[in-house]
Amino acid sequence: MACLTDAELSAAAADPFAALPTAQAGHLAQCADCRHRLDAARSSSLETEVTDGGPAPLVEGVIPVSGDRYALHSLHGAAELLGRGGYGQVLLARDLAVGRDVALKCLRSRPDVTDEKRRQAEARLLREARVVGQLEHPAIVPLYDFGRTPEGRLFYTMRRIHGRTLAQAVKEAPDFTARLRLLPHVLAACHALAYAHTRGVLHRDLKPQNVMVDRFGQTAVIDWGLASARGVESVDDDGGDDAVRLVGTGETLSHGRGRV
Repeated sequence: MACLTDAELSAAAADPFAALPTAQAGHLAQCADCRHRLDAARSSSLETEVTDGGPAPLVEGVIPVSGDRYALHSLHGAAELLGRGGYGQVLLARDLAVGRDVALKCLRSRPDVTDEKRRQAEARLLREARVVGQLEHPAIVPLYDFGRTPEGRLFYTMRRIHGRTLAQAVKEAPDFTARLRLLPHVLAACHALAYAHTRGVLHRDLKPQNVMVDRFGQTAVIDWGLASARGVESVDDDGGDDAVRLVGTGETLSHGRGRV
C-alpha cells in the first residue's frame, strides 16, 4: 500500500478513537514516516483541546492512544469498553506493531475527582502494572506493555481474553455434574495464587468473578488492582474500591459481540 494521503491522515487525526481500516493500520505498522505524520496531525488537532496547559479532557470511556502503536476499537463513535471500576477502565485496542487485539487499562475520566485523588489513582495503576508485570504464570494474564500516551496518560496493555467468568460458568451449569467439570479451573486458579504467593504477592480480591474461563479451556486470574506485594510501595487512600468490573452483555457497546 502507498503512503497515506494528507486527506487520509486528516481523517484519522480528526477521530483518534476510531479504528483505522485494516490496510491503513497495516501500513502504519511498517511505515515510520506515516506514523510520524499521523502523530504530528493528531498533536496539532489536540492543541485546540488543551486548556490551562494541561492534558486534553477525556470523553468518558475513551483515551487517546499513540498512533504509532495502538488504535482503539470503536463502535458507534465510542471506544469499546471491556470492564470498568471506580477509577480504572479496560478498553479493547489493536496493537498495530504486532497485529493483535489487546486489553488496554487506563484511568477513567471523572471530572468530579480531585487532583489528589487522581494522583492516587495513577499511583495505584502504576503499582498494579508493576505487580502484574512480575508474575509469569499460565493462569495469570500477562502484561504486554506499559507507558504513557503522548498526552501523558498512564496505561498498560495485557492479553485480551475471550470467554466468561467462573461465576457465569457456575450459574449456567445445568447440573452438579456440569459444575464438577469446572473444578480444573478452580485448581488452576489456586496454582496461580500459590505461585503469586511465592513472589510475595497477595491478590486480596479472589472470587469467581475474577477468574476467567475461555472457550478453549484455559483459566486466567484477573484484576490485580487490590493486590499487595513485597517491595512495592502501597498507596494511601480512603479504602475505595477500584476493582474493575467486567461489563455485562447488556452493557457493553458491542452488545455481546466478542464478550470479555
